[in-house]
Amino acid sequence: MYRRKKHRGKFIAACFSLLLLGFIYGYITNDNEPPIKPNPNKGTIAETPKNNTEESQNQNNIENPLETTPNLEEDPDLNVEETVNDNLVTEDTKLVFKTYYEKSRDTLTKEEKVPVVLIGEPLRNLQEYVASNYTGWSIRGISKDFIELYRVRETLSPNHYIVKEKNGFIAIFQIDETGNSILIDQTEIPIFGLGEIDQKKLKDGIPVKNLENVNQILEDYSS
Repeated sequence: MYRRKKHRGKFIAACFSLLLLGFIYGYITNDNEPPIKPNPNKGTIAETPKNNTEESQNQNNIENPLETTPNLEEDPDLNVEETVNDNLVTEDTKLVFKTYYEKSRDTLTKEEKVPVVLIGEPLRNLQEYVASNYTGWSIRGISKDFIELYRVRETLSPNHYIVKEKNGFIAIFQIDETGNSILIDQTEIPIFGLGEIDQKKLKDGIPVKNLENVNQILEDYSS
């Protein structure tokens, strides 16, 4: 029994020694760490400065406003009056008439000046004027320079000629602006001496573009 008490006393003494050594080691270690220097301004540790990029950008945005929305009153380069005038009728605006003739397969173009009362008016007023005064025409384009009107006629174009039989003789007709044929010459060349094919052609009418071709046909039938 004496031995057991002796061994227990040694064990307690060893544990106490270990605790004492640990306390001394910890105390020495804490003394070696560098002390924290206080901030002389606030008496606390100074915080890490933040990135001022966002604040600089916001300040630049305030000092330099966006340029995508210009001020019309302060910008002398913007000519508002010129933009408005692009939609007005001027003294140079023309009425352009284009007519396609199916029988002669050609298109004739004619130009006229706009009425004086429309000068300075908006283009929509010109469009309304044309729609109410030129029935049968369709508007194919409109600008401050011109308004184009278009139509299709089933007749020959004006200034065409027709060599045709009239009262048994060859006659010459000319097409007017409305597509009607006007008698301009009655020859003394009879058609009864011609062949059936030529007589049928003359009864139906032979369209000719110019007087030179008309004279050529008359020479052929008179010989």
